Amino acid sequence: MIDKFNIIAIDIDGTLKTDSNGTRSHTIKILNQCRDSGAKIVVATGRSYMAAFDYLNGFIDIDFLISFQGALITEKLSQKKLWSKFLSKKNINMAITELRNFNVEIVLYSGNDIYVENATPWTTDYADRNNVDLIVVNDLLDLNIPTYRILAVGDQFIIKDIEEILKTNYKTDIYATRSLPNFCEILNIEAGKDKSLEWLCSQMGFSRKNVIAFGNGFNDIEMLTWAGLGVAMRNSEAETLAVADLVIETGVPEYLESIIPKVD
Repeated sequence: MIDKFNIIAIDIDGTLKTDSNGTRSHTIKILNQCRDSGAKIVVATGRSYMAAFDYLNGFIDIDFLISFQGALITEKLSQKKLWSKFLSKKNINMAITELRNFNVEIVLYSGNDIYVENATPWTTDYADRNNVDLIVVNDLLDLNIPTYRILAVGDQFIIKDIEEILKTNYKTDIYATRSLPNFCEILNIEAGKDKSLEWLCSQMGFSRKNVIAFGNGFNDIEMLTWAGLGVAMRNSEAETLAVADLVIETGVPEYLESIIPKVD
C-alpha cells in the first residue's frame, strides 16, 4: 500500500512525538524504508523553524520541512527556503487591532525571533524552550518586518471565539487556526499545511491522492481533509477525528510498518 503514496506528511507534536511511539531507532528504520520505497518524507508542523529543527536534527532524515503552520517550506533540515508566505502589513495591523479587544498575549514571529510588547514568564519560557530570541518593543504596530504569523495565547474559550470571529469576518484576508486549545494563529491566507503540501505536489508532479498525512490537532484538519489519505491519531481533537479517513491506535512508525511491503 505504501507504493501508492509519494509523499508522507507527518505532524510533530502529538503525532510523530507521542508517549506511545516506539524507540527513535525504530522510527528512523521505518521512515528510511519508506524513503527507500520512493516516498518523500515531509514534516509539517506548527512549530517555528528553529523549534522543529531542534527536535528533528540528529533524529530523522527528511526531504522537506513545513514549519510555521505552512508559511515556510525548507529543503531538508537546511535554511534553504523553497516557499514562504508572509502576512501583509495591512493584515498584521488588522490582526493586532482585533486581538487587542481580548485578554490575550500577542506574539509576532519574524525569522527566528519573536516580538512582544510585554515579556511575561510564559513568553520568556516559550522563547527559551523554542530556542528563539525574545524581543520586547513598545508597539507591535510600529514594526515593519517580514512576519510569518501572529499568535494569540489565552483562555481556551476566548481563543475559540477569536478563531470563529477571524474565520467569519476575515476569511478572505487571513488564515486563522487553533494549534492548541489556548493558541490561535494568524497567517497569510495562502499559508497552511494543506496549501504548502499542494505546492510541493505541484513541483514534483504529484496529486493530493499521492499524499498520506498524519495529524492530531485543530491545525491538521485542512491537511487531513486535503490529503489522499488523512490519518488521525487516536487521541486527536474531536474535530480532527471527524474529518480523518482513518484513525490509528498505534504510532505513525508502527502504522507505516504495517503497510510497507514485506521482503522475504
